[in-house]
Parts: sequence; C-alpha cells; structure tokens
Amino acid sequence: FHGDCAMLELPMITLDDLKLKSVSTIKVDVEGSEYAVLRGATRLMGAQHPRFVIETHGPEIDGIAGDLRQLCSLLVDSGYQLWDLTLNRFTATEEYSERFRHRIGYLLAACSFEEIQLT
Repeated sequence: FHGDCAMLELPMITLDDLKLKSVSTIKVDVEGSEYAVLRGATRLMGAQHPRFVIETHGPEIDGIAGDLRQLCSLLVDSGYQLWDLTLNRFTATEEYSERFRHRIGYLLAACSFEEIQLT
C-alpha cells in the first residue's frame, strides 16, 4: 500500500496460541489485518468471550485478508453483537461493512453489553 516501505518477514503467533488464562478486553489496531487477527482468536472467542475494540481499515483489509463483511460475520457467528463507536449505537454486518468500506471505522464487539456503560 505504501511504495516507500520495505517488506519485512517476522514470526507471528495467533491469539489462540498465546493460551491466555483470563482476558476481558482486546484492542485490535493492526492497519488492515483485523480479519486475520480474529481468525487466529476463534478458540479464545469461544472460551472466554472477550470484548474487542477494533479500529477497522476498510481500504486496507481487502488487500490483506478478508473484508469488513467477513470480519463482522465472524464476530456475529461467534455470538458477538456489534456496536458502531462512531454513531454510538448497535449496527449490523451489512450496515457497518458498507459504511466503512472506504474509511477507518471503530467497532466494539461484545457478547453482552449489560455490564458496559455506552453513554
């Protein structure tokens, strides 16, 4: 995406491989690799249901892994509800993925919003 940058190969580990014992919230700010990160956290999502605060990068995600629709669907299929932090309200997969397809968005994903004060 940036012609003046050099490509580096680094070792990676998934969130599932970290074997985290207790986690309540994870912030994901990975410049377009959001879907790839969450694909590596499916066991964690199923076992511990941490909340995710995600900065989504619509233009970049398409060239790295998946797209916003797949990201939102993965969360919803894993039992999460989506909260658009920009509009400060619940959102749906199609609405969010279309709204932020060409720009940065901010998403909160949680299995339960009862303990979260959103105002």
